[in-house]
Amino acid sequence: MPSPALVSALLGFVALFTVGFAIPESVVDSWLGGTNLLHLIRNLLFLVSMWFLRRAICLVLSRPSTRRNPIPLLVQMLVMAVFFAASPRGPTTGLFIPEYVHEPGIWAYANVYMAGVLWLAVDIIRLARTSAPRPLGWFWWFSAGGILISMASLVELVYMSVVPRFGRESAVAQSLYPLFSPLLYSGIAAIVVGLCIPPVTTLVRRAELPLRLVNARAKAICTPRTSCRRSAATAFVSGLLAADPRGEVYDTMIQLRDGTMASVVSLTAAQLALLVDLEQRFPYDQMAIAIPKEVRPDEAHP
Repeated sequence: MPSPALVSALLGFVALFTVGFAIPESVVDSWLGGTNLLHLIRNLLFLVSMWFLRRAICLVLSRPSTRRNPIPLLVQMLVMAVFFAASPRGPTTGLFIPEYVHEPGIWAYANVYMAGVLWLAVDIIRLARTSAPRPLGWFWWFSAGGILISMASLVELVYMSVVPRFGRESAVAQSLYPLFSPLLYSGIAAIVVGLCIPPVTTLVRRAELPLRLVNARAKAICTPRTSCRRSAATAFVSGLLAADPRGEVYDTMIQLRDGTMASVVSLTAAQLALLVDLEQRFPYDQMAIAIPKEVRPDEAHP
């Protein structure tokens, strides 16, 4: 079964095609009869996408979803469709709400939709704030995203109350209209960042990226000074892609230490600084997993 995050991403991707992202909105709506039906489909897709996004957050926060029953969402979507179908609509327009919000049915349809978005956004905030303390990248990204989406919903609800009474050209309406999209998409982006942090962190940990960077730096610094920059770059890449970065770091540390003890090889300032850094980063007790016991110089063996 696809994960909630994947379903949400797929629905969001489909929704992008309904706002002229790849195909002009007028073209897509003309396929549906040219009566702004695309507006309803886009909003329904977004609601379902938000529902699965909330489910994905529950999984990331290891929280049981207390609102898994989709019936309230389905009822809301049905009410939206009824209000939309019962209202007069003209030809395709990219400003559907500003032009038709004075119609009672469209006003009700749009308010039910934004109330649903607000409900899901507030629930995301609740999930984030009632969870056990998490690292910054988990807890606050979800909370911030929910707050931004809630603000966007409130702005749109106020806008739809102002326009029928004062007109779309009023100062209040003109100041509110540009705020909706930046708030909404910033909130979605924040939540997506929060969802991406756990798998990326796991991937970095499994790939031992910090250790590989240390190994690559060590290889580049220890490249003979007579070599060209290209050789140093090659050594850096080789250290980054090493099959056993921990073992190579240990080998480099031993070679540098042997050089200082034998007084045969004169280490550069960069190599001496590297040796000090490696000894501080990787004491023997931390390297023991990769270092055979019989080759550890600080231990005596019978």
